[in-house]
Amino acid sequence: GVWFVDLAPLRDPALVLATVATTLGVQAVDARPVAEVLGHFLRDKQLLLILDNFEQVVEAAAPVGALLAGARQVQALVTSRVPLQLQGERAFPVPPLALPDLAALPPPAQLSAYAAVRLFIARAQDVQPGFAVTPANAPAVAAICARLDGLPLAIELAAARIRLLPPGALLARLERRLSLLTGGARDRPARQQTLRGAIAWSYDLLDPEAQQLFVRLAVFAGGATLEAIEAVCNAAGDLPGTVLDGVDALVRQSLLRAEADTADSPRFGMLETIREYAEERLAERGEAATLRGQHAAYYRRLAETAEPQLEGPEQVGWIDRLEQEHANLRAALAWSEAAGQGEDGLRLAGALGQFWIVRGHWREGREHYARLLAGPSAPRNSSRAKALYYAGYLAWRESDRAAARTALEESLAIAQEVGDPQRRAAALDMLSRVVELGGDLPRAERFAEQSLAAARQAGDKATLAAAFYRLGYLAHFFARDPAGDRGQALYQQALALRRELGDRRGIALILANLGTLAADQGDLANARQLAEESLALWREVRDPWGISMILGDLGGVALEQEDYAAAHLFLAQSLALAKEAGIKDLIASALNNFGHLAINEGEDVAAWARFEAALAVAREAGFDGYIAEALCGLGQLAAQQGAVAQARTFFHESLLLCQKLGISPGLAEGLSGVAGLAVAQGAWPRAVELLSVVERLLTASQQRLNRWEQQQLDRHVAATRAQLDAAAWDAAWDAGQILPIAQAIAQAQPSPG
Repeated sequence: GVWFVDLAPLRDPALVLATVATTLGVQAVDARPVAEVLGHFLRDKQLLLILDNFEQVVEAAAPVGALLAGARQVQALVTSRVPLQLQGERAFPVPPLALPDLAALPPPAQLSAYAAVRLFIARAQDVQPGFAVTPANAPAVAAICARLDGLPLAIELAAARIRLLPPGALLARLERRLSLLTGGARDRPARQQTLRGAIAWSYDLLDPEAQQLFVRLAVFAGGATLEAIEAVCNAAGDLPGTVLDGVDALVRQSLLRAEADTADSPRFGMLETIREYAEERLAERGEAATLRGQHAAYYRRLAETAEPQLEGPEQVGWIDRLEQEHANLRAALAWSEAAGQGEDGLRLAGALGQFWIVRGHWREGREHYARLLAGPSAPRNSSRAKALYYAGYLAWRESDRAAARTALEESLAIAQEVGDPQRRAAALDMLSRVVELGGDLPRAERFAEQSLAAARQAGDKATLAAAFYRLGYLAHFFARDPAGDRGQALYQQALALRRELGDRRGIALILANLGTLAADQGDLANARQLAEESLALWREVRDPWGISMILGDLGGVALEQEDYAAAHLFLAQSLALAKEAGIKDLIASALNNFGHLAINEGEDVAAWARFEAALAVAREAGFDGYIAEALCGLGQLAAQQGAVAQARTFFHESLLLCQKLGISPGLAEGLSGVAGLAVAQGAWPRAVELLSVVERLLTASQQRLNRWEQQQLDRHVAATRAQLDAAAWDAAWDAGQILPIAQAIAQAQPSPG
């Protein structure tokens, strides 16, 4: 048969075999030891022993093992928070209950398929029979179960609170789980009547050395590597024994979980519910400030080590590592902000700037910089100038020109105060980009010239090459010389410096822009050749950002050459690499390019899907430029399908974003689409006015539409000329040459109905 032996009341391991004997009805004979009597009784039996709650009497494992060894047909099922470490033992870890994905919740009716939610519903109905998951409360119910890590006892205690608190209110109070989750059933053991009691039960079973390590581990958020645990928890070398043994003890006690290994470093983490208990104990010991300081120092060193590796062959590995440690990095920043450690916090945030840029964490980065820069203890030094630079850079990426300029001007002032010409050159370079975004091209060039002067003062060829590159970029994209001679010359100066430095990454970037310049001039064969040279260098340095970027460029050139097979291949490789590296702006770019490719191939359904996918990525990350491009593509498709109102909605939002960003080609593309709607409706003079505005924008910016868009534009021009006499057409064209851009955009606005 099956025999259940409850060991929960025991604390003395010597009583375990006696309790088993009593449960089986085996009585002592004479003065023989209970192990001998019980062994004789079980020797020929075939049965299953269930030994429940073995963790507090784990020293009895050896006698139980001997008992089982002498009774070959007896098996034991043991529940314990620690393994018995016996020969023949097989561990069956009991994971938390299954949880739904909060980012993609199923319909309310399907939530009960998840064990955690099913348990919550059942226990909530025990106290409130009419309780049900509805569309209104489903997100809160799922979030409660996730916040409680899928732990059955925690979920049961939380569900019992439904008699007083609806799910939304209960979720809001779960910030302090241990204080809220009390009041379990009276017929349960005391340790199961509160969540704190359940965790304390395991904590009390630890030896003092393991308890000390356990509470120190509370400083880690989202887990930690063994290296980090050793560096932070034993910085003073005051832990007895080895950290590895201590971690092993905590894993065996189920208070710490071994997570998926990284390439060469195991990782360990606590459930957040258990971590909250450890934080309470850490505060009681008075070690919190010291440990959090050591934690912040470790992760600052990690970020500073990673920073120079974020461009080059190790980029993906380091970005992935920083992403894996993002919760710890956030915790280190939060402690620096709260503890007034302004200098250390700014150093950490400055080292993370490139990571936040590449991974698209723009808004989060800005928030950290804002809090740290507002702190009273951050001195005016190069660390502050660097943080201000990145604050300005991220504001620029989010098209917040005012905030970007304020931060960069302060960065420039500090760089001048402390005599840091490299930091000064960087601030001026970014100021050039900011005023360019606002359409002030002469001022953008002046800032770029000043950046070049600072770079010369610094005597650093890399900084000098960057300054020449910036001036070349301005001459290229906003040239007063349509032939692009000035842009070519400046790029070549930057290229010569990069070649002197042997900087293959810098050479690759300049070759990429020379290829774009060739494409803008209509020299597609040369553009492709330059891009392929650039690709070879990006591959040599194993830089995923550069490889993905230039593959996207090659896809665009192949598309213009109507080499659709090559365009597919290049764009697919670009998208796959961008997804692998988690580079969100390149993901959005590749999806938009795929949309343009599908339009050219007449695959409207595929084009729609790709633009929608690009729009979703861009909206999530806040990439306004890619949002505008995807919306314009959707507007073009809606216009082709005769969905005029929908097309207007897409075009209007796209145009407003392009106006905010100062993107003249984007304005031209969108207004060309709106002109097409006017053509379809027979509004001929209005169509000509808009076509005139498009031509004005393209001329001023020295930009071209892509081949498909140019064909559409040419058709619109031909259609209007066929419908209007020369005088009427010229009058409408002249009106468009002076029509304010804002008024042109207003013509795309959807009707109120």
